[in-house]
This record gives sequence, C-alpha cells and structure tokens, in this order.
Amino acid sequence: MSERRIGVFVCHCGGNISDYVDVENVCKAVENDPGVAVARTQMFACSDASQQEMIDSIHEDNLDGIVVASCSPTLHLFTFRAMAVRGGLNPYQYVQSNIREQCSWAHRGNVPLATEKAIRIVRASVARAVLSPPLATLRIDTKPSVLVVGGGVAGLSAALALADLRLNVFVVEKEAEVGGWTSKWGKMFPAGRRGSEVIANLYDRVSQSENITLFTEAELANKTGTVGDFQVQVRVKDGSTIEIEVGAIIVATGFDNYRPTDGEFGHGMQGVIT
Repeated sequence: MSERRIGVFVCHCGGNISDYVDVENVCKAVENDPGVAVARTQMFACSDASQQEMIDSIHEDNLDGIVVASCSPTLHLFTFRAMAVRGGLNPYQYVQSNIREQCSWAHRGNVPLATEKAIRIVRASVARAVLSPPLATLRIDTKPSVLVVGGGVAGLSAALALADLRLNVFVVEKEAEVGGWTSKWGKMFPAGRRGSEVIANLYDRVSQSENITLFTEAELANKTGTVGDFQVQVRVKDGSTIEIEVGAIIVATGFDNYRPTDGEFGHGMQGVIT
C-alpha cells in the first residue's frame, strides 16, 4: 500500500461538515496512513479554485489517486472525475467519501463521535483508492429492446417509461393478471386512489402501446449473453418457449410478506404486526 500516493482532501462545505466534524483532526488522523501522500482541508472542494488546487497537488505531489471527503457522490461524482482527468489521473482512481449526509448531518449532536466516524469513512475510502485499478470506459452496441420481469406497478411503470424512449419492451408476468400487491390495496397516499385503479390505468396504457408486448402466465426460462446483447427464453402458458433478444433486463419481481414464528421479533404481542 505504501507504494501508492493518495491525496486526501477534506471539505468544510461552508460549515455543513466542519460545524459537526473536526475536519482538521480528520486530516491529522490519516496523513501518515500507508498510501497517503498528502491530506488537506478545503473550504468548498467543488469550487473552481479548490479544484485547481487539487489539480496542482496532483502534479506537485506526484499523486496517483485522490479521495475527496465531502458530500454525496450523487452531487459531485462526475465533477471530481472530470477534475481528476484534467489533472492527468484516471477518473476511476478518484474516490468520493461521503462525510456530510452519512456523517455530519446524521450526528449533529456529538462532534467527537461524528469526527471518529468521518475518520473511519475516509480511511475506508483511502483503502479503496489504493486498491482501485485504472479503468477504461467501454462503449458497446446494444439491442434497442428490454425485458421486464414482473408485471406489478414497478414493472408496468418501467415498461411505459422505456416505451416512451422508443424501445421495444417485453413484460413477463407469472400470474394470469398484472398488478401484484398493488392491485389488492385500497386507497393509497398521496392521491387517494385505490390500487386497482392505478393498475387498471397502467394496464390500459400498456395495452395501447405499440412498443410493449405483455406475456401473462409466463416465466423467464433461460438467459445467456452479456450486457447489451442477451438471449432469453420465455416459457408461455401453453408450455412452449419464445426466444427474444434484448439489450437489458429489469427485474421487478415484487415481494412476499415475511411470516415470523410466534415470538419472533415480538410477533404475537399486542401492537406487533407484520
């Protein structure tokens, strides 16, 4: 691990992090860890100025990987990947360490423990950066069709969304009718519509779509291939199989209620329900 040179940059996030996590102590805790070449704090890591400082550090400190300890990767994963590329690094040797949503915002009442948790999160991210190989982006040809396994509210909604993208969609439902659990429910939040109404509306739209083929009393019998090019066999109600080529598969098979034994998780006690 000591052969790697990882830069760790811990963000104040304008107080969103530093008000509840001692970011200076986070840096001190990891600065001498194996693989860590530099550990510094940033007021706003996502700002143009801070990104340029990290790029400068990549060159000056000869870094071959970076960890940015800041917010959720949902916000800035691609921001920092692009920054890593501008600094001459492989974008997949950058690791986002979430110490805002997963730490400072979750533990506002206890700075010492929030800081300790942040240190552990950052150390885990450093270990990931050390062990992350450089990856290359692949571009593959994919068949413009999708298999959706399950005809409940999720499967039907997914099929309609895919059909709007002009993709051919095949929905496989094992029961004789679509709807799953939702079709059995009464009025649902927030619109106050009954589950059967929701399913009936989705089914009508699916039936009218030229891009959707619905199989009921059917099941996925076999699958081969790889991403972008799957060969699947669907067994229909008369026992025969239909072969379909799809580029992607969505699994929306729903759920079953768990039935605990008496006493398990308090089941059987007053007020304890499944």
